[in-house]
Amino acid sequence: MTGQEVNAAIRESLGLPPKPSPQPTVPQEGHICDFPIWSYSKKRSTITKLTITYEDGSYFQLEAPKGLPGVSSPGYLDILLYFGQRDLFRQNFIELSAYSVMKHLQIDPEHGSSYQNFVRDMERNFALMIKTDRFIDPETRQRTYVTYFRVLDTMKLAKTRKGTSRFYFNQVFLESLRSGYLKRLDFDFCLYLDRETQPLARFLYAHLLKRIGEKSI
Repeated sequence: MTGQEVNAAIRESLGLPPKPSPQPTVPQEGHICDFPIWSYSKKRSTITKLTITYEDGSYFQLEAPKGLPGVSSPGYLDILLYFGQRDLFRQNFIELSAYSVMKHLQIDPEHGSSYQNFVRDMERNFALMIKTDRFIDPETRQRTYVTYFRVLDTMKLAKTRKGTSRFYFNQVFLESLRSGYLKRLDFDFCLYLDRETQPLARFLYAHLLKRIGEKSI
């Protein structure tokens, strides 16, 4: 009998309801919860720059030479971070096939244009450049730097959809993630919003969770 079966038997003998299964969660780096790194429109965006100025005078700027990522792009990153979250605490890359990513998003990987769309959208994610002065120095607790970074540093995309691709994440992103500056989002709910092409709702979910806290929901 496994440990889970023993626990279930004890709870049953005590008249307690079964313990709910843990909800799968995807880690979201804290700053990315605030930064809309994808477009809000269901139409593919041609906008190449986005600037947000906050009430305290700090700012965030996103430059997208290929245009802001389309509505399926957040879903790709959610899948990578969910299945590679443990790997990123010991290495700087995640390995996964485009076929697996599309299957989890219920995108037909056998459709003629599916892999081409995946490559196009990941190229848009790769081209993003983020500039912000909202990072706080851990020693001075002040915003003393303007930081330039990307979410992805390098991609090695397999030439076939079933081949394993490798995605290298930026050191600034990794340092923040590994320091514990992250939120855990409901993976199934994120995928639902990804599949329903609701990028604004996806961004607001992460943003509000960060602001009000998980227990407040």
